[in-house]
Amino acid sequence: RPYKNPFLGIPKGENITANFLLRVKKGHKAKSSEEVKDIEQEVDEMAKMIIDPEMYKRGLEEGIEKGIEKGIEKGIEKGIEKGVTAGMAETLIRLLTKKLGNIPGEYKEKIKAQDKTVLEAIADNIFDIADLKDLDKYLNQ
Repeated sequence: RPYKNPFLGIPKGENITANFLLRVKKGHKAKSSEEVKDIEQEVDEMAKMIIDPEMYKRGLEEGIEKGIEKGIEKGIEKGIEKGVTAGMAETLIRLLTKKLGNIPGEYKEKIKAQDKTVLEAIADNIFDIADLKDLDKYLNQ
């Protein structure tokens, strides 16, 4: 079966990509599978976007909008997570100050720099922490 160049016969100045997609769609033998229908729908949409710049622009704008929304969602989630961790660190500093007395600034900074897992371990074992050396076990892991 000889190869037939899909670009032959395209008048000069026409959109080659759009024409190619339309030829692919027309030459495609219809089958009853859902996959073929999905492919045909995708080809239709791509051809429309190439042929109709407004549709392409709307699709691009929708894509950008969805990307921004997802970015904002992730940013909010990270912000909440950081806020919870910072609040946990501050609470532990207050509790440890009440239990051990004055906590040196370097320890406060070390506590604030810990992740949620370490802070939870300190909270779970706060009744077993009798002095700064006991606290070091969690801060120097």
